[in-house]
Amino acid sequence: MKFDGEEHLGVIAQEVEGVYPQLVSTDSSGYKSVNYTNLVAPLIEAIKELKSEKDAEIDELKTKNDALNTRLSALEATLK
Repeated sequence: MKFDGEEHLGVIAQEVEGVYPQLVSTDSSGYKSVNYTNLVAPLIEAIKELKSEKDAEIDELKTKNDALNTRLSALEATLK
């Protein structure tokens, strides 16, 4: 997003407000702003949670892959 002629990154205040209303304030003109300082901790926790879920998914896929490789080896042995 460009603002004051410069490129800026940000989040949509209304989306943050739906999850963390305490991090969003609205001024007298109705403009919303996000307290980014207090948003850091929830974002870090979300990243940790996603990583944990992905790690579990990877472990499950490795287990399934090992089982399939074992079955494949057994089938190949019967064909020899």
